Amino acid sequence: GLTGQDGSYLAEFLLDKGYKVSGVIRRSSSLNTDRIDHMKDQLDKHYGDVMDAFSVINIIKKVRPDEIYQLAAQSHVQVSWENPWLTAQITGVGMLNILEAVKALDMEKIVRIYNASTSEMFSETTRSCSLGRACTGWILRSSFSPSRTDMFSSLARTSSFSCEVTMRRCS
Repeated sequence: GLTGQDGSYLAEFLLDKGYKVSGVIRRSSSLNTDRIDHMKDQLDKHYGDVMDAFSVINIIKKVRPDEIYQLAAQSHVQVSWENPWLTAQITGVGMLNILEAVKALDMEKIVRIYNASTSEMFSETTRSCSLGRACTGWILRSSFSPSRTDMFSSLARTSSFSCEVTMRRCS
């Protein structure tokens, strides 16, 4: 999310490019905003959680974004092993909530969505198959990767979303 390492770097990058940046901060008993404090006056912050479909739809409805960068994840390795169900909810169902919100708000043709993922989904690939395609094998190396893999598999099989699913393996 916005307060994580990748989210804070992305927000700073987008602000430098002249974007208006809105971000979601997960509700918790202690705010962890150290990474975004230096740009807090430039950000449009919203409190919510990708696991809460109601907050997702309300935030997207209010902001009406052109682009959505979904970076929310359970990235603490030990916690992902100890609580794989929570990990799957955040990384898998969270993305589904975003897609359903965009669909419900009839914004499918307006919004571009980027979903951060993990290289742990992919096995070793050959040079001729460096993109995440059907020829790229998936080896689930942690409890974090099955939820990402399942989300991509579900999107690739479904026709309920009028979007193109592209998977790239970035190294």
